Amino acid sequence: MAQAVGSRVMRCYVGTRDNRRTELPLSVHIENTVKVLRAVRTQALDAGVRIAVENHAGDMQAREVKALIEEAGKDFVGACLDTGNAMSVAEDPLLTLETLVPYVATSHVRDRAVFEHPRGAAMQLEIITGRLPEIRAYLEPDYWKAFLQTPAWEFARFLALAKGGRPFLGNMVIGQWFDNSPVLEAALKEQQRVDLERSLEYAKKKLGVDWRG
Repeated sequence: MAQAVGSRVMRCYVGTRDNRRTELPLSVHIENTVKVLRAVRTQALDAGVRIAVENHAGDMQAREVKALIEEAGKDFVGACLDTGNAMSVAEDPLLTLETLVPYVATSHVRDRAVFEHPRGAAMQLEIITGRLPEIRAYLEPDYWKAFLQTPAWEFARFLALAKGGRPFLGNMVIGQWFDNSPVLEAALKEQQRVDLERSLEYAKKKLGVDWRG
């Protein structure tokens, strides 16, 4: 499909945060992904398509993505860097960038706020607005069952980020991921349109982004 639309990159991912707590350890999910990638190496190289594995929805930390890429083969596998997802695994996005920058094939760049919470840290915003903050309960022992291999120095960088953050205090309609009433769903869509326009304006005026080609 990537070849058909003229793309040199195909994004994929291992799973979600749930894969850190399944009966099979995350390492086995990664091993299985490596096997699948190796099985299509020839097709990918022949098609001139690089497979970009995303740090997706709380599945892998940067060092795990890096290990997967190197095990599968850097000649045809790279990273789809998602700066927003880094905080889903209690990781400083700059650490994610520092770790994966040699492997990045494509990226998702988005905004997310992180701040302290009585159970640990909470996160909100990005362009998918109108949702309750996500809690990362790192002050509770059960949280660490999914992150047994995380070095303390890595977590310390995220902790410093959370301590210096603050929640979004502007007006916001809050809904669910699904099953909202038609009126609320319409309000959420309008809010996301407004927030998207604000993001584009910021990218143009503050960051100097020009996507006109």
